[in-house]
Amino acid sequence: MKATTPLKIAITSLALAAYGHANGINDEYREHNLTVALKLSTEDDEKFKETNNGFKASQKIVTQKISNKELLEALVEEDVIDDIKGWSIKVLTYGSSKITGFFLTKKNNDPIDVSEYFDYDVFFSLEEYKETLKETDKGEKYENVFDILGTGYLDLLIGDFTTETNCLVNVSGKELYKEQEVKVESESAAWIKKASFEKIVGEAYDDEEPFGVIEGSVNAGEGKETDLESNDT
Repeated sequence: MKATTPLKIAITSLALAAYGHANGINDEYREHNLTVALKLSTEDDEKFKETNNGFKASQKIVTQKISNKELLEALVEEDVIDDIKGWSIKVLTYGSSKITGFFLTKKNNDPIDVSEYFDYDVFFSLEEYKETLKETDKGEKYENVFDILGTGYLDLLIGDFTTETNCLVNVSGKELYKEQEVKVESESAAWIKKASFEKIVGEAYDDEEPFGVIEGSVNAGEGKETDLESNDT
């Protein structure tokens, strides 16, 4: 199985960010609502019946969904939270190059870092970007809008239940640097807009023994600026 290393991977090319960071672009933390849409298929109990002249036997494959609700219920069993009411699963991103963690949030409650229950990596990626620099007498404006398509995995590591998968990875984001006249404050920011793990497929394990097939997608929606922070930056 894959090593369950801490959640950490840079997914954009340093070359794309070279101009912006040389000119002081500020990386932003952003939080994204996580939408889990997975399906777990397992074998049902075998049915066996003796007949007058032999027997009949059958076995079916049964499926169950794994959504945000089921993940939260699993985290209740791990004593991470007392119940699922009001809790949301968030993905935390930093700048234009990192997904830095997974958190649970609830109004009037401190956020809970649950990154240890997720593991992911990107094996290979292709980049599409539009990079522009415009200089005038009043200053300059740099903008880089990018999309990334890659291959990787996203695994769950909750108690004895673990997965070993492969998937497509899609990431989009933007870098912006704007310097104007001396009396006007400069603007700079870098952020991931959206991220998704699609066409997830692989094996599910119970106490390291394979027992099912898991498939589906996990999506991080439109991000917004946040006060959440991670040590993994």
